[in-house]
Amino acid sequence: MNRQNYLNLIIETYFETKKPVTSEPAEPMFDLQMKLFQQILIRKQKVAEREDFITKDEFLLQCELALDHLKEYVGLQSFFEINRLHQYKKDLENGRYDDQYSVWDNIQPDWEGEKQKTQIEIDEFDEDKF
Repeated sequence: MNRQNYLNLIIETYFETKKPVTSEPAEPMFDLQMKLFQQILIRKQKVAEREDFITKDEFLLQCELALDHLKEYVGLQSFFEINRLHQYKKDLENGRYDDQYSVWDNIQPDWEGEKQKTQIEIDEFDEDKF
């Protein structure tokens, strides 16, 4: 299996854990979710071992590498998002919004409100929840 397949497998398992089958509680506690996540991954590892001759160590290593890849991607995307917000706020402060909004016949946007809204988004930006 390639790295993308491991990433898909981990994400799929995560969502199976978040929304378990009807026999499980609707909102399982964190410990139960972790246990369920581990059990599903072990089951998938055994299938991969049987069908694709992938050892347990290779499976776990590839899962770890896929998670590292995912963390790097999310970190990069959160970096781009916070930079986008800062640039947008800077453009608003410097009056560069006319470049982005060329035609305003009847409606003039509330630029001060936009600046405040953007600042709130910057202040409340949480990389862990992004």
